[in-house]
Amino acid sequence: MNKTVKLLTLTAMASISLAAADFITAVKADKLDAAKVKLENVMLYPQTTIGNNDKEATAKMKGLKALSAKAGVVFNDKEMMVVVKWKDATNSKQKEASTKLFGDAVAVQFPASCMEADKLPYIGMGSDGRQVSVLLQKNVEAVYPVAENADVTMQQVRQNLNMFGDELKKKEAAQKALASSKYNKVFVAEGFRSMTEVKDAKGYEMSMTYKAGEWTAVFKKPLNDEYSKACDVTPMAIAIWDGAKDGRNGNKWLSSWTPIQMKDSPKAKADIAKITEKSKGNAANGKKLASENCAACHTMGDMKAPMAYMAPDLSNIGGYATAGYLKESILNPNAVVVPGYNKNAHPSGVWYNVDDKGARTSTMPAFDYLKPNEIDDIVAFLQTLKAGVK
Repeated sequence: MNKTVKLLTLTAMASISLAAADFITAVKADKLDAAKVKLENVMLYPQTTIGNNDKEATAKMKGLKALSAKAGVVFNDKEMMVVVKWKDATNSKQKEASTKLFGDAVAVQFPASCMEADKLPYIGMGSDGRQVSVLLQKNVEAVYPVAENADVTMQQVRQNLNMFGDELKKKEAAQKALASSKYNKVFVAEGFRSMTEVKDAKGYEMSMTYKAGEWTAVFKKPLNDEYSKACDVTPMAIAIWDGAKDGRNGNKWLSSWTPIQMKDSPKAKADIAKITEKSKGNAANGKKLASENCAACHTMGDMKAPMAYMAPDLSNIGGYATAGYLKESILNPNAVVVPGYNKNAHPSGVWYNVDDKGARTSTMPAFDYLKPNEIDDIVAFLQTLKAGVK
C-alpha cells in the first residue's frame, strides 16, 4: 500500500475510533457478566456551564479536552449492569485526613420514568418535574456508615478523642474496622439543590478498579424499581471526576444523554433519533443570531460575555446538551434554573429570582419571538461548541 494512502487510512481509522456511538446496544443474557458487554465510545466534555468557587480548582479545568470513554450494558429480566472504562494517568484517592486530596469518581444517571425523548431531565441532577436517579462511586481511603444512632466519636480524629494509651489504641482499632474503602451511593434528584441519598435502595452493587492506567467501573441495578424504569430506550448520562485536577462537584467531564437500546422496536428507533438529533439549521447564521441575542450574557467559545459571571458558560454545551434541551432552554428558560455563582460576591450576575413562595425563575427572558428556523440555526451553532479530543 502507498505510504501516503496507508497514513491517511490509519488517520481515518483513528478518527472513527474516537467518534461517539449514536447509541449503546444492550446485550441480553441470563447471567450478568461484565465480559459480555458490547463497549461503545462515549465522549465526555469539560463541564463549563457552572464554575467552581474554588479558584485553583477552576483553573485546573480550563483548557481541558474532551475525554473518550467506553460504556456497555448487559441485562436480564430483573437487572442491568453498566460498565464504564476510561484512561487516567493517575490513581487518585481521596484521603481521610485531607481537605485538598480528592479521589477519582464516576457516576451514571437515569431518568426515573419513561418519558418523551425530547423532554428529558437536565443531565446534571435532573430538573423540576423530571426526576433522575444517580449512582455514584468514588476512590476513597475511608468512608464511614452513617446510622440513625451512630457513635460520632467513630469519625473523630485522634486529637479530638480525649483518649490516651490503650484506650486510644482500642478506639482507633474500632474506627479502622468500621471504615470502608468503598464509596457507593444511590441518589435521587429533581433539579439543582435537590440531591438526596436513597438509604433503602435494594439490589444496587458498584465497584471500580484501576489497572495499567485505566479505570473500570461496574454498576449493577434493578431493571425496574421506584427510582428508574427500563424503557425501549433507556437514556444514560455519565460523569467522570479526576482527583488529580481537584475534580469534585461541577469540576468534571460530562456526557450527553446516551441512548441504551433495550428493545428493537419502532419506538426505540424514534427515541434514538430524537435524543441524538443534529439540528439541520444553518450554524453560520446561528452564530450571528447568538451574537445578537445571547452574547450579552453567555460566553460561547471564542465569543466572550462582558462579565464572566453573567450567565452559564456555553463553551462546551454542544458536547452534553441534546437538541431538545437547547430548544427548550431558548423558548422556556425556567424549565431548568441553573444556580449560578455566589450572588453576594457577584451581585451583577444574579441568574435567577425567587418569589414569595420560594419558586425560582430564570433572569433569562424567553426568546419565543424568534422564528422556528432561527431557533434551529442557533441550536445548530450551539451544537458545534465543544472541546476537542484529549
